[in-house]
Amino acid sequence: MRAIVFAVLLIAVCSVKGQTGGPWAPVTLTFQTDHEVTEANAVMGVCGSLVELGMWNQGECMAGTKGAQGEWNVTVKVAPSMSFQWKWVELASDGSKVLLWEPGKNHRTNTGTVDKTIVSNWGKQREREFPKGTSVTTAVRFRVHRYAYGEDRLAVCGNIPELGNWQPANCAIGDILAQGNWQVQVDISQNRHFQWKWAIINNGTMTQWEGISKNRHDFVGDEEITMFTSWGSEFTTALPVKADCSEVWKERRDTDLYQLQPANASQSFLAYCQSGWTHIQRNDMDEVGTPFGFDRDWMSYKNGFGTPSQSPYWIGNDKLYQLTNQHQGNYTLQITIWTKYRSHSIVYDGFYIEDESNNYRLHLGSKISGDIEASYLLSHAGAPFSTFDKDNDKAVTVNCPSRWQAGWWYTDCLTATANGGEWGRYRIIRATMAIRQ
Repeated sequence: MRAIVFAVLLIAVCSVKGQTGGPWAPVTLTFQTDHEVTEANAVMGVCGSLVELGMWNQGECMAGTKGAQGEWNVTVKVAPSMSFQWKWVELASDGSKVLLWEPGKNHRTNTGTVDKTIVSNWGKQREREFPKGTSVTTAVRFRVHRYAYGEDRLAVCGNIPELGNWQPANCAIGDILAQGNWQVQVDISQNRHFQWKWAIINNGTMTQWEGISKNRHDFVGDEEITMFTSWGSEFTTALPVKADCSEVWKERRDTDLYQLQPANASQSFLAYCQSGWTHIQRNDMDEVGTPFGFDRDWMSYKNGFGTPSQSPYWIGNDKLYQLTNQHQGNYTLQITIWTKYRSHSIVYDGFYIEDESNNYRLHLGSKISGDIEASYLLSHAGAPFSTFDKDNDKAVTVNCPSRWQAGWWYTDCLTATANGGEWGRYRIIRATMAIRQ
């Protein structure tokens, strides 16, 4: 019966194709999942509305094979441009019956016109499709809090080449971000299931494996992700790159360093998020308010400098433009300053800056809250950004960035600069700036 139905479909498709000139060519579909079978002696398979997938007949579903990374693959050749429904199943080892159906609604897919791999997770309705020949990579970051001493380095080892194929000398070595937080970043080919765990490496030699009972299993799709883990815990939280810290906060994530990529940015970058606020500046000075590390040129301020959450830090004017212009005028700016005696803060709405061709011109709305006089910074609204090597301010006889040893949106020098140590009547010893939708 199955052969007869397939023959009828073959004749029908050929007839249609014949009308437009030329016979149809079958396409190869590969279904892939990393689901681990729960039934004894079971194999993974796919059942569906296509003849090749058994027409939902339990005894004729297509059984899969297990790949090198522990993933299951089911491969079939089908007619092109046909819509169909399907589900993963756990099959008896001889394929004679279905032991367990994938929960939830059927997957709905079109065969298309090119060979492709369809990747999905058991019980999840979202599928990813990868045309044959796809060799793009995705940036994957692994994050853990763990102190290391001497020549010890935190590393990620796994069963794929990018993670060393379990060879300690080839594992991906991490970088320390701050305060015991380590990060490993690697570009991994998309459409990959893989296994991994943390390790401590000393000059290419394994000194300690992470103490978990089994390897972590994860998948790389087409989105940049950060894998947040705790040393010795098998639980992993995979967080895709977000547009700003407001989106990170919606995921109920704690204060930490996160990878951000605004809607109009071609690359992601590391930022410090705190309760939905994206920190854009930090300046720790001495007790008389002398700034350190902010007397920099135009390119330094354009690209940014320092480490998020540490001083001196400036996120970068290009990044600040990208962040504030994805929702122009919809960001609030919070500035917190410290004097020798106490802290003060102010929040403005309507904050954004223009791009480099307009010298990152400053835009501000009105004061929302705070105990600082609003006019201090509002007097700088509309001012272009200035550095000692590109002085755009209105002062004629003095180079304001050189005088205050910092880049800023100067007018006729200043009434307020969080980078230079003066804020109206306050002589400040520390300042931070953050933005939020």
